[in-house]
Amino acid sequence: MNQRRAKTQQMLLRYPDNIPVVIHSEQSTMQLPKNKFLVPRDFTFAQFHIYIREKFPDLDASKALYFFINNTIPMSNQTFNDLYCMHIDTDDYCLHIHYDIENTFG
Repeated sequence: MNQRRAKTQQMLLRYPDNIPVVIHSEQSTMQLPKNKFLVPRDFTFAQFHIYIREKFPDLDASKALYFFINNTIPMSNQTFNDLYCMHIDTDDYCLHIHYDIENTFG
């Protein structure tokens, strides 16, 4: 744990305008090829949603992509700086985001 924290601290010093984000899903059958990102602090959650949706090549319009941070759904206009300040993980200083994919039409 201390090694991850030290690595994240180095990243924060090296890239002060970015937030370290870890995104994962325990239940979804579709997985991202990469789950760690450096996201600009002024990026809104809506921008991030669009960016991540593009990373799923097989995700068609009939499926919805849901995100959760600490069991809450973030508002689309929130910046990553705000989200990071509210939901920082004190174990590794990353913002952890969970996602799930559901069928929207039955």
